[in-house]
Amino acid sequence: MESAAKLPKANQYPLNRLAFPVFCELFLQLLIGNLDQIMISRCSLEAVAAVGNVNQVLALTTTVFSAFSAAAMVMISRYRGSGDQELEETAYPLTFVLSLLFGCALSIFFLLFGESVLLLMGTGAAVASAGRPYFSLVGGTVFLQALFFLFSAFLKSDTKMKEIMFLSIGMNVLNTLMNFLLIHGHLGFPALGVTGAAVATVLSRLLGLCGIAFLFWKTKRLAFSFKRLTPFPFFVMKDFLILGVPPTLETFSYNLTQVLIMSMVNGFGIAAVNARIYVSLLTRLPYLYTKGLGQASQVYVGRAIGAGACGEAKRLMDRGMKTAFFISLALSVTLFLCSDGILRLFTEDEEVLRLGKTLLFIDMFVQLGRSFNLLLIGALQAAKDTVVPVAMVIAAGWLCSVAGGYLFGVVLKWGLVGIWCALILDENVRGLLCLWRWKKGIWEQKAVMVAGKTPV
Repeated sequence: MESAAKLPKANQYPLNRLAFPVFCELFLQLLIGNLDQIMISRCSLEAVAAVGNVNQVLALTTTVFSAFSAAAMVMISRYRGSGDQELEETAYPLTFVLSLLFGCALSIFFLLFGESVLLLMGTGAAVASAGRPYFSLVGGTVFLQALFFLFSAFLKSDTKMKEIMFLSIGMNVLNTLMNFLLIHGHLGFPALGVTGAAVATVLSRLLGLCGIAFLFWKTKRLAFSFKRLTPFPFFVMKDFLILGVPPTLETFSYNLTQVLIMSMVNGFGIAAVNARIYVSLLTRLPYLYTKGLGQASQVYVGRAIGAGACGEAKRLMDRGMKTAFFISLALSVTLFLCSDGILRLFTEDEEVLRLGKTLLFIDMFVQLGRSFNLLLIGALQAAKDTVVPVAMVIAAGWLCSVAGGYLFGVVLKWGLVGIWCALILDENVRGLLCLWRWKKGIWEQKAVMVAGKTPV
């Protein structure tokens, strides 16, 4: 086991240096889907609403894949911190098989029931029909994204963040080029509209998966062999499920609440739908930077806990929380101050612009609680304290975001502003609950078990 004395001190961990490439990678992955909305915005409001609703559903699967891959990243980091090479080598093929199976199951579901899902969200027949080809192509190939996120986690556990960032940049450049050629038809290519955006997304993700798989094989430290699965490693499987299932349930629950909220927003009219789509894209900037900081922290917290250095883990998180708070605040304030110019990049509709500016002001208060929530839930996951924190944030999400959104938005007739007010309550309650759980220190008892050579 790696000696705690040999670990770097908390102020020597390059959190921001690792967080920025992770932020770029997460943002660029998100942008592949949302770029379709931006580039198709000149077609029709129905087309934008269709792609926006599809991406809201697919965001649910993306965050589930992200939670699975984060569990793999934490597990590998902790095995490495404890110096257990055999378990680390077993984790690679096991998580690959599990991610592939789960991704294929979701792909089949979206192929068969994609349009039905849109109708259940209250989009209307016209929007559901416009979204059908996009859902079939992009949703039917989500297994590509599942594997991309997993290989990304493998590389992140080895702090290969910059390489992933450059690969994601290449994917977005390719996606943008193909969107230009296929949505409106340029340089002799057919004008395929929504279908063209879907084809561009699928091809860019396929090539991105090939690229990141090649990068992993080229840089991997240890052997990747399916022979490690015989006899089946139930112990490693148990560790992965303990680390992965609660966060996956939390992210699934969160995005399910967002789908329900989108159903409420669909009742407010097409302007509200598009305002939410554009503002949600913009507010991903502070969200994703905090998430990137959280993933960088998870790698180092996982290694520190694997080596039994709880004090370093605490100091690392204290520094991370301060950074997350100030960066989230700075980004959200900047978005609001520049809202007039930024929103006009997407639309000239005055009602959408008015709503969007109001939401960006409210979102400054949303991001403050979210900065603690995202960072601390990841640290608790790295410490294997998952069940109680996940139960708390799931309950907060349904009570504050869904029930509160219905009360403020529908019953009190505040509309989209009411939905965002409920988000303030949701994210800040989540953040306070996670902070309380971290300060309580129950995770330290679990870390002692790890340091005592009980793996993960």
